[in-house]
Amino acid sequence: QAFPTLTVVAAHFGGWTEWEDAVQTLAGQYKNLYVDTCSSLHWLSPARARGVVRAFGANKVLFGTDYPMWDAADELAMLRAAGLRQTELELVLHKNAEHVYRLQPRRV
Repeated sequence: QAFPTLTVVAAHFGGWTEWEDAVQTLAGQYKNLYVDTCSSLHWLSPARARGVVRAFGANKVLFGTDYPMWDAADELAMLRAAGLRQTELELVLHKNAEHVYRLQPRRV
């Protein structure tokens, strides 16, 4: 709240292994807060992963892999197995990142 123009991407759905607390504490609370999927999909069932994405809003989630720790193809397969709508997948896989990176000031 002290930095309303700062864009933050909170790794691991905002709280590795503490996903429920992250959802309760962070989801919908900050305009410029995003989360990523890094190192989380291995530990969540497809239904729970879908629930976490939808709790934050698909427009606030970025696909991440923590490569080389995890294989990107496996991470993508797990995300697809979550049963998200095509529009949600497009947001998570690229549209949100495109938006976030456009928000960042250009560094010279």
